[in-house]
Order: sequence, then C-alpha cells, then structure tokens
Amino acid sequence: MKTGGVVDAGPARETAHRPVRLLVLFLLAWAMLEIAALGGLRLLRQRFGLRYRPLHDFFTDEDRDWLAAFMKTGDGWYHHLDPLLGWVTRPSATLSGKSPMKPATQNAQGVRSLHAYPDLPRAGVLRVAAFGDSFVHGDEVGDGEEWAAVVERSLPGIEVMNFGVSGYGPDQAFLRWQRDGIGVRPDVVVIGYMTENLLRTQNVFRPFYERGSGWHAVAFDFLPSVRFAMLLPAAIGSARRARDLSYAPGSAALLTTRAILEAFCRDVQAHGARPLIAMFPNEQDIESRRHGGAAAPAELVSDLRRANCPTLELLEAFDRDAPATPIRELFGQMHYSALGNRIVARRIGEAIERLRSPPGALGDGSTSAPVEAGSIVPGGAFGVAMRR
Repeated sequence: MKTGGVVDAGPARETAHRPVRLLVLFLLAWAMLEIAALGGLRLLRQRFGLRYRPLHDFFTDEDRDWLAAFMKTGDGWYHHLDPLLGWVTRPSATLSGKSPMKPATQNAQGVRSLHAYPDLPRAGVLRVAAFGDSFVHGDEVGDGEEWAAVVERSLPGIEVMNFGVSGYGPDQAFLRWQRDGIGVRPDVVVIGYMTENLLRTQNVFRPFYERGSGWHAVAFDFLPSVRFAMLLPAAIGSARRARDLSYAPGSAALLTTRAILEAFCRDVQAHGARPLIAMFPNEQDIESRRHGGAAAPAELVSDLRRANCPTLELLEAFDRDAPATPIRELFGQMHYSALGNRIVARRIGEAIERLRSPPGALGDGSTSAPVEAGSIVPGGAFGVAMRR
C-alpha cells in the first residue's frame, strides 16, 4: 500500500513476525505446562506414592534373559517358583550387586545370612526368626547391613534367622512360617508387616494394583508432562483403591489383614514362641507423618494389641531417632538405606530384649504384653546416635 508515494510496510512486517510471536507464546505455554507438570508429579508422589519408573529402569538384556529362563524352568539365580508360596529364595543363592540392589546371600538353609545356623537353638542363645517381605529381607542393602544382621551382630546371645522374601504378603509369610519356620524352634518370631501389605492380602497379581511397574519407556520420558500423563490414570486408580482397599474401619482389606496377622500371632504362640509384629513404615508414611498426618495402620495396631499380639510401630522409631534426617538418607529407591536399617534394628532389638524376659516380666502376667518403643539412649552397639 502506498501513502503519498511511500510504501506502508507495517502489515507486511506484522504478517512476517506473527509466526515468531506464535512460537514464543507456544514455548511460554509449554514451559508453564512443564512447570505445572513438575508440581503435579510432586503431588502424586506425596499423595499416592506414585513415581514414574518405566521398564527400562528395571530390565537389562541380561535381566530379560534371566526372566525368560526363570519362567521356563521355575529356577532363578535368587528365587525359584514354589507350589505353596508362589516363589521363595533359593538356598545358597547370591543376588548380584547391580544397582539398586547390593549383594545379598542366602545360606544353604534358604535364610539370608553369610553363615549357617544349627538345626536347633544352642544353649544360652535366643533364636529369633523373621518373616515378611522385602523390608524384612533387607532389599537394597548389602549383606550385613540389613536390620536382622545388625541385631544379630549387636546383641550378645541372639541369633536372627531372616526368612524375608521380596514381594511377600502376610499370608505368604504365614505359610512360610508354618512350612519352614516351626522346625527351627525359634524363641521369638518377628512378623514383619509393611503398611502397603494391606493390598497384598486382596490380590495375587501385582500389576492390578501397582500400575507404576507396568510402563514401557518412551522417547519423551524426560518431559514432566509425559511422565504426569502416564501417572494420571494410576492416580485415579489409587483414589479408587483408597476408598475400596483402605485402613478405613470395616473395610474388607483391613478385616482380612487383621485376621491373617492375628492367626499368625496365635500360631506362633501355640508353638511355644513369642510373636512380635513389627510395623514397617514406607517412605510415604514417614513423609505423611512429617506433614502432620497420622499413621495409616493405627486402628490395626490397636486391634492387634487388644488381641494380645505384641506389636511394634516402627514409625515411632523414625519420629524419635531421625526427626530431621532427610528422607533420601533413610531410603534407597524404595527400601531403607543402611542408616534406616540401623534405626529399625535398634528398635526391634530393644523389643526383643523385652520379650526375652521371663514370663510374667512384661507387665500383665502373660508372655504377650503389647510392646511399645523402648527408651532411647545415645550411641550404642547399633552404630547410630539416638537422642534421649
């Protein structure tokens, strides 16, 4: 367009610059989306314990070869299939030290330990047998760092046979006690229960409730928005599970779990041993408590104590002994670090010392008084400074 002999280039420049402005606006909107997605990922982790962990984080080519052989033969380098228990650790097996796992060794008895145990307890030695899932087994820490080994090494006259198996629910732990534990004649039986185990009493196919273990890696995993989009369906499922499979009074999951743990406790007592139900908190439990939340299994703990089953709520150990310790120092990827295991060992060791007292010395004339967290003393054999 000409005006007095001069060409007006304004509309042309505006047309030329429009794609640049649109691109800038698009990039700004995208940046805001990614920032919002980062906030959403943090919320999903804190609220539902969800992290985006695609399959390539778990499976190398070597892992896939092993899994194929395992499914074909039923045998693996650390576990093998079992007709009663589903799976169980292999005697004399060693777990490799590839990240995030560290070397873990099963002795010839199928117990996590670098040494063998006598068939029956020796005179003057208190035999403890522990049953449960990966928090009992001591996933992600090396031999000697798991809480059971720390207790055994730190308290004289005590041996701890660790029958923990990764992925177990309390029902499998109960069955393993009946098959493999009764015969070793323990004096004390630690029944490990991690708060998420509530779901395992309702389901035998893990991906149905742990959606976070089922994604395949994609090229854009580095984008927060992609990870958030992948997690969102799992979060919706988590909200539904929170209603249907929760610690709410009267829920089917709670009633089933309580019945299993009470039956486990009574069976241990019937075989002349003293039970100790140890409630292991996961990372989300500790984070929730630090933000003012209540312990998820509070009603379950109360019910078990009323049923005369000694119960130790280990969340209290982290509250008292590591109130300001960063979460990442207490955990590896999903399980306790060496420090977290020492904190747990200290509390369980104190409880075992109380249970080894003569009958009638526990406060109510019985051998099964409720167990609370004991007094705290600094330092000590467990290698972690505690406050009074």
